[in-house]
Amino acid sequence: MSLVISLMKVIAVNKNSENIIEAINETVTFIRQGQTGYTGATLNKTFRLLEALAQSLPQGKIAELAPILAVMHDAQQRKDMVYIADILQYEIVKIITV
Repeated sequence: MSLVISLMKVIAVNKNSENIIEAINETVTFIRQGQTGYTGATLNKTFRLLEALAQSLPQGKIAELAPILAVMHDAQQRKDMVYIADILQYEIVKIITV
């Protein structure tokens, strides 16, 4: 693989990460403020961006994300939005930015 293609992939992943971090921050803010109407829309946007980013992440990062997403799904089933906000803010961001 050429250096240019490698750099383009890194730039694309970084740009997607920035978009996801913005969406996560927005979602976390709405959750913590109790704005449930906005939370659903921003949470869906965050999941779509995570899904798109996952296609370009190394296998190791995907392996780290999978169990955390399962925990998030469980929290969503229990309607534990504060736990979802914590996971997004403290776990997901750490994985996608390191």
